[in-house]
Amino acid sequence: MGAPISCQEEEIWQQVVSTVSGRFVNCYSTKDWVLAFVYRLHSLDIDVAGLQPVKIPRIENIELELEGHLGYTDAVQDTLCRLVKIV
Repeated sequence: MGAPISCQEEEIWQQVVSTVSGRFVNCYSTKDWVLAFVYRLHSLDIDVAGLQPVKIPRIENIELELEGHLGYTDAVQDTLCRLVKIV
């Protein structure tokens, strides 16, 4: 949830996905302005997993309806319940 990781590192994503036997889910929010500002300022990269879908096979992408970065805390339980129902 809200991963500060570049979407462009396809080889790294493939390595990470290969270590997971089950589902690999990228939960992101386009409204996470803290992540957008801090990550982009630090890395100068605009494609951030916590802000958008990751287009790598086997990665499920779920957009969270948050009002900002602090919304992740309140969203954890509902997000986990949603993921269990999707199975």
